[in-house]
Amino acid sequence: MLRPALPRHPELTHTAIHTATGVPVKVRPDLLVRRPAGRRLTLINFKTTSCRDRTHFLATIEQYDYDRQAAFYFDALQADRFLIIGVQKKAPHAIWVFDATAAPHLLEQGRRKYAALLRHHIRQTDSGAAEV
Repeated sequence: MLRPALPRHPELTHTAIHTATGVPVKVRPDLLVRRPAGRRLTLINFKTTSCRDRTHFLATIEQYDYDRQAAFYFDALQADRFLIIGVQKKAPHAIWVFDATAAPHLLEQGRRKYAALLRHHIRQTDSGAAEV
């Protein structure tokens, strides 16, 4: 039996205002999947990797700030889920799925990271050191 396809939207740019700082932001998830009737929003980002196994790939999430990206996109689009899909660059071309929403501590850490960057941006803008 075939299931009807869910509405999918690849690589669309979305804009929002970060409410705590008033900074306009843009996000561009690799894939946005909306469940029927718009009830559930899942964001998916694909990452190619040279990691040899899932454990090694999961260890790179913080190293490459995927936690920051997950929290930022998740909050900006008010998503229900954020999946990071790792794809090995070389054989055996394994695929690993990590549900960032199943790791709330990781999202909180990512929020702290992106909040610090937004505060830095505001300081730079207020001092005239950055262009808007």
